[in-house]
Amino acid sequence: MKTLILFALAACTALVVAQAPAKSDCCESKKVVAQVEKAKSECCESKKVVAQVEKAKGECCESKKVVAQVEKAKGECCESKKVVAQVEKAKSECCESKKVVAQVEKAKGECCDSKANPLKIYNTKEEEAFFAEARRMELGGKDECCKSTEAKVLAKGAPGCCNAPGEPAKFMVKVGKETKYFGCEGSAGKFVAEAKTKGMKPGKVQKVTGKVAMK
Repeated sequence: MKTLILFALAACTALVVAQAPAKSDCCESKKVVAQVEKAKSECCESKKVVAQVEKAKGECCESKKVVAQVEKAKGECCESKKVVAQVEKAKSECCESKKVVAQVEKAKGECCDSKANPLKIYNTKEEEAFFAEARRMELGGKDECCKSTEAKVLAKGAPGCCNAPGEPAKFMVKVGKETKYFGCEGSAGKFVAEAKTKGMKPGKVQKVTGKVAMK
């Protein structure tokens, strides 16, 4: 009986020893499975990272497109501003041209009879002074009447001139207590300008309401 028990114990010991490698192999397998699962997880994370990178690249490209569109819009805006500036400049030049035309028309109207006395436009003041002196010499040292024409030159105060004695006075300028009368607005305006250069304080050119003859 004792021998039988010892035999049974020996058999069990042998069985346990035989199963030990199997347990070890099982533990190794579990480790491998864990590593595989970990690797799969890391792979999934990597794919997520790649997807995020691709998305970021796409967003970057879109951002570049937006920047390009903004730059293009800025360029077009600058061009628009240039066009507006050119239009404003053209408008300003046009206004200046209109002012010049208005001044010319005013100068024509200021002469006694613009139809009889065509406006003479000179390039410079020196040129105007030269021709005025030439006219004065032609008239024996007298100033030219504003009613002069190319065909007929009249001296101031000569018969037919608006400032000639006996002609009706149409405009007047007050200088202190004295009143100066003129047959046309141009002569009155010239007197005011000359008087100011001499230190005098003439009043404004006014129309004569009554009947006053030039003296």
